[in-house]
Amino acid sequence: MINSLGENDLPAPESIAFVSKSTDGFYYLGNTTGLSVFDGKVAEQLTIRDHKSPYVHDQTVQSKMYEDGNELLWFSTYTALHAYDPSRKSFQTYRIVRDGNMVQQNYHVFHLDRRSGELWLKAGNQIWSFDTQTMLYRRIAGPTLGNRFLVTSKDGKRNQILACPFSYGKGLEVFTPRPGAIVKPRLINIDENVISAIDIGDSTFLLGLNTGLAELKLSDTTFQFSRITRSDKNHSVWDFCHTTGSGLIWMSFTGYGLHAYDPQQRVFVDSINIGDGISSNDPKELYADGPSRILVSQYNTGIDIIETTPALIKTNSLLSGKGISSVIVSEEKSLLAAGLLALYKSRSASLSGKWEPLKLPESSSRPPYRGKFYEAKGQLFLQGLRKIWSYDRDKSRWRSYPKQEYPVRGMFLSPSTSFLMLSERGVEICKIQDEKILTEPSLQFSPTGTNDFLGLFQLTDSTFLLPWRSSEVWIGAYNEQGYHLRQRIPLPGEIQATLNNSKEGNVYVGGTSGLYLIQNEQAKKIHLTKANDKNPIVEALVKDRDGLLWIGTRNGLFSYNEADSSSIWYSAADGLPANRFNDSPALLLPSDSILMGTRNGLFTFAPRQLVPDTLKLSPYISGLRINDLDVFQDSTFQFVNNRLPLPHRKNKLDFQVANIGLHQGGISSIEYQLIGFEEFPTTIDAHQTIRYPNLPPGNYTLQLTAINRNGLPSGKKSLDITINPPFTQTLLFYALCTCALALIAASLYILGLRRERLKQQRLQEQRARLAAERDRIAGEVHDDLGGQISSILYLSEEMLLTGETPEYEYELNRINELSRNSLQNVRDIIFALDNRRATLSALGDQLRGAGETFFGDRKISFRLTDEYQQPEFMLTSRQKRNITLIVKEAWHNTAKYAQATVVTLDIKEVNRQLVISIIDNGVGFTTTISQNSMSGYGLDNMKEKAAAIGGQLTIESSPGQGTSIYLTWPLPTNDN
Repeated sequence: MINSLGENDLPAPESIAFVSKSTDGFYYLGNTTGLSVFDGKVAEQLTIRDHKSPYVHDQTVQSKMYEDGNELLWFSTYTALHAYDPSRKSFQTYRIVRDGNMVQQNYHVFHLDRRSGELWLKAGNQIWSFDTQTMLYRRIAGPTLGNRFLVTSKDGKRNQILACPFSYGKGLEVFTPRPGAIVKPRLINIDENVISAIDIGDSTFLLGLNTGLAELKLSDTTFQFSRITRSDKNHSVWDFCHTTGSGLIWMSFTGYGLHAYDPQQRVFVDSINIGDGISSNDPKELYADGPSRILVSQYNTGIDIIETTPALIKTNSLLSGKGISSVIVSEEKSLLAAGLLALYKSRSASLSGKWEPLKLPESSSRPPYRGKFYEAKGQLFLQGLRKIWSYDRDKSRWRSYPKQEYPVRGMFLSPSTSFLMLSERGVEICKIQDEKILTEPSLQFSPTGTNDFLGLFQLTDSTFLLPWRSSEVWIGAYNEQGYHLRQRIPLPGEIQATLNNSKEGNVYVGGTSGLYLIQNEQAKKIHLTKANDKNPIVEALVKDRDGLLWIGTRNGLFSYNEADSSSIWYSAADGLPANRFNDSPALLLPSDSILMGTRNGLFTFAPRQLVPDTLKLSPYISGLRINDLDVFQDSTFQFVNNRLPLPHRKNKLDFQVANIGLHQGGISSIEYQLIGFEEFPTTIDAHQTIRYPNLPPGNYTLQLTAINRNGLPSGKKSLDITINPPFTQTLLFYALCTCALALIAASLYILGLRRERLKQQRLQEQRARLAAERDRIAGEVHDDLGGQISSILYLSEEMLLTGETPEYEYELNRINELSRNSLQNVRDIIFALDNRRATLSALGDQLRGAGETFFGDRKISFRLTDEYQQPEFMLTSRQKRNITLIVKEAWHNTAKYAQATVVTLDIKEVNRQLVISIIDNGVGFTTTISQNSMSGYGLDNMKEKAAAIGGQLTIESSPGQGTSIYLTWPLPTNDN
């Protein structure tokens, strides 16, 4: 397989002399106009220039590229030594100085030891060693007339140099360098001009002469020279290369192309010339690219790429150029084919038989244009456009049935004597009777228009498929009841091929919209892997013995694996006779081979012998634009440790991506995904641009996967991209903001705490003033009002006791009673205001004295019991007043209504709750009395006073059982 790269692919292709390949897969082409870097599809011209060097730079490349351990590429032009740095796209220039004079010509690099960094080159007429680490050099051999050099190992320890004088003299020079010495050449006296040499082992070499090929065997003191002759006239041998895959030596013969030589058998085994597809019969430099590929520089046209391995797909072409439209394996195990101008028959389905023309009954009739064969249950038909033929096996003859009205579009042969036929009138049921085809409409399948059905495809002996209006497919079946519709499924496009997957009961359908699988009454799209054809037009379908589906399209051949939904693409570059298939049925032959049809005729291949291409590609970024500005970047991701850090303002990125590696016709693609930004990968052709117009800040990974010409993943590369956020979105900014907010919150808290303290201090001062004021008022009330009321009480009692005014006895008694009550109220007010008597125990003492006085005057027995867990618990004046008023209101109700003889007051503190029980043995009352009746007892006021301090008042009473009043009050906490 040969592919040529010329003026449309390479700069200055007419002068390419040297081809090299770097470890990252790039090809470097040296010519008289400079240096080019080539990724296998696109070449870029490099201008050799060292801006730090004062020398005038010559652009005539004189050697291949040699890569050192630092990934620098060393080569020479005619006037200097150069190092090229791909990561910076920069050159460094060096010259040799000998005896104070600069060597200005005849530079030629021919060897580099990567381990030691020692570079050997010719400069002037001497051989030099150049240290690529220290840039120091020394002379190791000379003088020499050599123009081309071969470095080979001698006894496994020492290297020796073979110098070919070429046109500068006859014979051969051999140098064996020694440390610290300048060695002179050992001359091999051969009466021939030696152009090139190659080592074939055991101190034996092949020599390329201006008159042909020779073998040279060297020892320390002698040599043996023998010419290798050919049957034709010998021409000069320009260059050699060794292909590791075959073990052959390939050489370029001037005027005779390329020839392969087996050094073990000492015979020529192969040749390639212009008749095989190379650009010319004068190939020059050879470069072995892997085990089976040879790159040949043609001085006048460019580069030829020669694949020495056989084609990937081994095909057997049949009936080439016959325009086959249909092929079938008949029940007699023979092959029948319909062409544009004739019918053909092969006696054997194994393809071992000979194809013979097949004649129809009428000698004057021509075979149908694009006819199709149909066979089922012993019936064999050949469908033409306006005529149908059937084959009578009993009489071994064909019979024609004219049908002139409407063109026939398809047939379905059912297990019965009838069959379906599709024409412009729709689907019709047909029978053969009296050598005529009788038709009747099939009402169930009659479309609304004459052109609604676009084809009729037989799936099995009892099922068929009808495409309808390029929008859906109808699947029908035949049983004892006749023909009936089984399902209608939406499916776009015209149908070209169908395949019944009988094992699973599914149907594959292919056409202008691609490939679909009809399953569970739904059409599922099958995606076939090929970047530049997202929706291949399917023309033929067949399944092999291993269950792989083979799909012939208008753009190559696909294999599809149902198990993992993977597909592989094959083209003419893999050995197909053509990329475009036709809609003739594809067949699986008894030999397990597959037969398919292309525009160039039928061909067969063995699926089990087909192995996908192992071509290795490597993706890379060939160009980068940031915010619409070109940014230099190298071909091997030499950013900062495969990272691209950017500020947040530089977030518009354009990556131009490509694949490294020679691929036939430039067929390859790239799958890319920006992980962290895109959920799924996208596939594009190589040498396209990926654009991300506005990336938000974050960390991403650009994942690139090379897809080879068969649609299979090859090499992968990735680039980590960091879009740094603005300072306002960084953790430092958030931390500073958090600290600032914390400081503000702390300041506000401290300020609020200080204000609260001041407020509490003012409240305490105010409370102190109020307490003092209450104490003052209580003292004044006690001293003034209390004293005056006491005086009124004493005077009224004295007047009643003297009896001096009996006519005023009622009034005096009334004054005495009111004075006594007023005095008690004054005492209660003084108790409520007096902060010095604000504890629970003081409350009990106050109520004990008040109860004994109140009930003592009314001849009612009174008892008080108290029990405190916190006797020193402080009460507010409101709490003391409300509790006192509730108790006294209850006492007053008892005295007025209860007719009681005994009243008890029980005060207990249980679990921080104060429970006050007021119990009498009076007449009681019914608790279900109305609210209005209860209001007369002042019960509402008592409940309101209890609720005001957070307590609850409950009453229990029944007629004749006395009354119990309970005040339950949770003691407040210090905070409340």
